[in-house]
Amino acid sequence: MEDNMNKIIKLALVMGLIFIIPVWGSQDLPDNDIPSAFDDAKVIRVKYAVGDAFVEREQEEGWEDLIENLPVFEGDFLTTEEGRVELYLGRLNHLRMDNNSRLEIVKAPALRSTFWTIELVSGSIILDLHQLDVDTQASVRTPDCEVFFVSPGVYRINHYEAGDTQVVAIAGTVKVFGDQDAVTLSQGQQLLMNGGEKIHSDLFLADSEDDDFMEFHLERIRGDHVARTIGSKRLNRDLEEYEPEMSHQGRWEYSPVYSTYIWYPYGLGTDWQPYLNGRWTWHPIYGYLWVSYDPCGWVTHHYGRWHWHPGNGWYWIPGYQWSPAWVQWGWENNYYCWAPLGHDNRPVIVINKRWLRDYNHRQGLPTKASSVVVVHRDHIRSGRISELITRKIGSDLIEDRLHFHGRAPSVLIHDPLLHGRTRSGKVVLIKQNSVRRTQVDGSIPAEIHRKTAERPSMDDSLRSVRKVIRQKEPTLQTDPIDSSSGSSRQPAVIKKSGSSESSSSGGSNREGSESKKVIKKKK
Repeated sequence: MEDNMNKIIKLALVMGLIFIIPVWGSQDLPDNDIPSAFDDAKVIRVKYAVGDAFVEREQEEGWEDLIENLPVFEGDFLTTEEGRVELYLGRLNHLRMDNNSRLEIVKAPALRSTFWTIELVSGSIILDLHQLDVDTQASVRTPDCEVFFVSPGVYRINHYEAGDTQVVAIAGTVKVFGDQDAVTLSQGQQLLMNGGEKIHSDLFLADSEDDDFMEFHLERIRGDHVARTIGSKRLNRDLEEYEPEMSHQGRWEYSPVYSTYIWYPYGLGTDWQPYLNGRWTWHPIYGYLWVSYDPCGWVTHHYGRWHWHPGNGWYWIPGYQWSPAWVQWGWENNYYCWAPLGHDNRPVIVINKRWLRDYNHRQGLPTKASSVVVVHRDHIRSGRISELITRKIGSDLIEDRLHFHGRAPSVLIHDPLLHGRTRSGKVVLIKQNSVRRTQVDGSIPAEIHRKTAERPSMDDSLRSVRKVIRQKEPTLQTDPIDSSSGSSRQPAVIKKSGSSESSSSGGSNREGSESKKVIKKKK
């Protein structure tokens, strides 16, 4: 009886292994073969850029051109000369930079968060904010003050070369912290700060409404493709604000295979494929980042997966984890390649317009596959990937396959730095293969110097005083500077009483004191 029981147990174990092994073999790839995903990635999208604009990465040498769909992160410095930039902060919130401006991303927002901090070093920015959390900590700081946004609206902040900061509430409510107290501005009001103190101002709102930067802002908010409300029938709440943009650039179709809507792009040509029309850029933390030149290239190349339909071509499957790129890599000798990652976390191999479902990619990625992008190692950092791909890669490769590696290389490949000169004459270190607009003076390799993070001249004592003020007033829902002051377009101008006070003095000047005066706009 006991022998029979042992035989039954052994038979059950064998049968179990028979069923387990195929199931295990059909699972996703091991974690070390899958590109890194970041559920809480704090990343900002460059939505629009024109003219001369640059980013300096934290912990990295050189300047890189700001282009559309480039990711920027905490610690990055953004600079414009004869150029303007629009950043997308998520939740329908945008930041626009004027010519000759410079800022630092101090805190970047996580997905669906409105907790961010921007440090304006010089120049002008416009904040176009449509959604803020009730307890938001969205803020901009300058050497003169710290600005917290109480409600959605449109705000302009100018930091002048003379050292003054002007805060204008074009629409909405904002709270400005100085050394000794806080001032709340409502629609049509403005304030001039210097060194943490309120000063008299003769500037009026109309002066900042009619310039070229304001026209740039108004031009950017026009158009049917601009999302004005958050809501989606096809994407979940993490990416719902992208649906209007994507619907303008492609069509949706419900797929019972994935139990969700999939998206086909419009008008990109029969030879188009994901992760081809763009370039790779390097980040010291995230490694290789894909920067797409395609419409809707941001969301479709950092979230979700791609797949191939023999009749309709490439389509995008929504996903809600951010990654530098959802591709799998192969390389050998002097060549590198990558292929889009499918919904099953396996590379999508397409040969002669046919998806090879059972292709064993672990034997290598086929260079003849149309879905596999192959470039020489010297071109991996080029800004013209689509012009440099090759199918005939020479006899130094074995059987027209590149060894499968899964994740991207973890080291920089061929990234020489050159001395460069910006349009204004500033000499900088420029990444040779990552810059398209910048004029480089010659091709002599430059000595590489570690970039030192530049900080605005904000005194530590000034920061500590403002911190104390914020702790004393935990809520930002306060009354405007003067709710009874006539038209909403009448600016509030603060006049400093008496002689200038030391920044270390107590907070005796409170909102509503006699030192505050509203000056009517001159005719």
